[in-house]
Amino acid sequence: MKPTTKIFSAIFLSFSAFQLCAQSANRPNILFFLVDDMGTQDTSVPFIYDQQNQPVISELNKLYRTPNMEKLAKNGRLFTQAHAYTVCSPTRISLITGLNAPHHKVTQWTHPKTYKSEPGSITTKTIRNPKWAVKGLPGGIPTLPALLKQAGYATLFAGKAHFGPDDTPNGDPKNIGFDVNIAGFGGGGPGSYWGKYNYSANHRTGAHVWDVPGLKKYHGTDTFLTEAITLEMNQAIEQSVKAKKPFFAYMSHYAVHANNLFSTFIKDDWKVIYGYASSSWELYNLKNDPYETLNLVSKSPEIFGSMAKAMVNALDRNQASYPVSVTTGEPIKPRF
Repeated sequence: MKPTTKIFSAIFLSFSAFQLCAQSANRPNILFFLVDDMGTQDTSVPFIYDQQNQPVISELNKLYRTPNMEKLAKNGRLFTQAHAYTVCSPTRISLITGLNAPHHKVTQWTHPKTYKSEPGSITTKTIRNPKWAVKGLPGGIPTLPALLKQAGYATLFAGKAHFGPDDTPNGDPKNIGFDVNIAGFGGGGPGSYWGKYNYSANHRTGAHVWDVPGLKKYHGTDTFLTEAITLEMNQAIEQSVKAKKPFFAYMSHYAVHANNLFSTFIKDDWKVIYGYASSSWELYNLKNDPYETLNLVSKSPEIFGSMAKAMVNALDRNQASYPVSVTTGEPIKPRF
């Protein structure tokens, strides 16, 4: 028997159970997180369990401090039999329909703008792509947000949608059962994670294919995309609470998907972070400040210098792949 992978998830009730929700005055609020490309060991919570159903704490687990995930693990529920698909759209559509990819026919990630473009197409003398639902979520299939909406829930979406291209109804989450759409569109990634670039790749490619919509109030600021999405979802949840309406909040931050902006290093109670895009450093004492609110780079220069050198040495020792400069083509290493 292979070790069991424990997956965090919101509690998904069967579709028939929502009929009971509609009849019950005690409808629970549901907050669901979908995290892109996060490894099973990219957290201080051990996801892997042995044959005796005991957690296996790996060396990678020891690199992370994720106290909020630890609280979720302690107070929530771990699904011991779960899986995800290897690409974006199939996983997302399976989660909101309860169907596996062979049933809903979305077996590849969908193009951000048009169903006329088929991502990942394979054509050789002997191999052809099977026909699949290039438009994304097929029509006529009940979806989780639509059923919850019928049960009286406020259905709130924030972040990465990727249910189908923008030239189909699936490009807008509001067409598949959500009341609110924050920053969701047909794309599977942002043009930029930075407000100063308007969450667009225009500053480096001249194109707007991957522009994140609906966050203009943060354009030209230093607001990171994850923070902007969280702030907007908080407001949407507060409005639902004021309206005394139960909510289903689907949080799908674009991170950590396609994100190579940071390197981190932990030693004892100290953690150092280097941001490649801004060439900036952060230093935290995790024992005294587990939520990393007080940057101690200027207050503890000797510890910072030691930690920064240790991080660079560890990266080099492990032959880390650094981000590459778009102008010189050379690897960008931390500077201090």
